[in-house]
Amino acid sequence: MPQGPRPEFLVATMRSSSTIKHDLEQCLKQPPSFFEQHTFSIGHRGACMQFPEHTAESYVAAAATGAGIIECDVAVTKDGELVCRHSQCDLHTTTNILLTSLADKCTEPFKPADPDSGTGASAKCCTSDITLAEYKTLCGKMDGKDSTATTADEYVKGTAAWRTDLYSTCGTVVSHAESVELIKSHGALFTPELKAYTPGARRAPEICRIGLLRDARLSSALLQASACLPTTRSARSSWMSTRVRAWRRRMSGCSRLWSRM
Repeated sequence: MPQGPRPEFLVATMRSSSTIKHDLEQCLKQPPSFFEQHTFSIGHRGACMQFPEHTAESYVAAAATGAGIIECDVAVTKDGELVCRHSQCDLHTTTNILLTSLADKCTEPFKPADPDSGTGASAKCCTSDITLAEYKTLCGKMDGKDSTATTADEYVKGTAAWRTDLYSTCGTVVSHAESVELIKSHGALFTPELKAYTPGARRAPEICRIGLLRDARLSSALLQASACLPTTRSARSSWMSTRVRAWRRRMSGCSRLWSRM
């Protein structure tokens, strides 16, 4: 039978005591007869049109619907850990951070819209504002915001009409290492993309330390994951050594910090 996010979603929401649910679960375990994985199909942010981007659910859905390569955009946390986010500073539109106590740590706290001045609602929350442990407490949501909002709750519910919130309950945010293992377990290749580091309000020395630490850890992570990246089928995106070197050159004053790492 054809498989994909919708059948699995419907079966998962059935009563656990249902005999039909058990039968359907067994059916879903059979090899799919419609979707076949192929490296020509790439899951950009996973299956981000249906599921919150860069979440475990989005990656699994991408693999289930035929993606042979799945992408993790690499961002960095306050403590220098690698996580999957499309942008270093998009937590205010892709997670529920503004509805949690971590909102106080955002680079730019939520500001309500002001109809009198014509100023729209705004916020700016970066992965570099919080630690990995704090990041893991967040729920992924469909990317979007409501610029007319007067409350944070209204702001985070601004999902575009061409997206869906049907599967957007509490997406499981993942670290880079977790994404590699998850994607590998579903038979797909992973492709990391090194994003531009936008540190928010952090001071220059800390920017250099965290940014360069990210480079070192990403290099190490890719080497450790080499088992699922055969040399003849390496799925590389914009993460290239030439780009990393150019990025480092733009980080003035970092060379001495790098030499001590």
